[in-house]
Amino acid sequence: MLGIDIVNLNDPFTKKKDKRAFRLIQHSNDVSIEHSELYWLLWAAKEAVFKCRREAINFSPTSIPIELSDSKGVITFQSEKLEGGFQIANDFIMAVCSENLKNVRVEIFINEDQVTSNSLRSEIMLYFDKKGKTFTVGSDELNLPILLPSCEPVSISHDGNIGAFAYPKYLIE
Repeated sequence: MLGIDIVNLNDPFTKKKDKRAFRLIQHSNDVSIEHSELYWLLWAAKEAVFKCRREAINFSPTSIPIELSDSKGVITFQSEKLEGGFQIANDFIMAVCSENLKNVRVEIFINEDQVTSNSLRSEIMLYFDKKGKTFTVGSDELNLPILLPSCEPVSISHDGNIGAFAYPKYLIE
């Protein structure tokens, strides 16, 4: 399984959070690092883990433990048996996780217009088409995204004008 989340740092709602806001997302076993966007790192990691689990339940960030680490400027995270990483840019923070990150490929799209679920699904199909693969983005029995006809899981995220998706690397070798 795999999970992804992207946070648009240009969105007015993603302003820096004070320490009081952390109690709304913090698990008692969270391990943090010093970072100017710590709240959004934790949020994106927790959302990616939630999507990776592929459960039909409500997102509850306080129920997901995250252990952040920073090794020579490369920030990673762990949550139970899942490993995760980040792509951090001026405009966004993207978190991706899996049981084995080496088997996951990520694509990020930045558009001029707002990215919606439908427009992101169209971008995904166009992406695969350019790679010589024909997939549509459908839903499984829990209404979670999958690639058809293979029924492979795909994880998608969008925020404002930024969209991202993660898929199993072996689909395009």
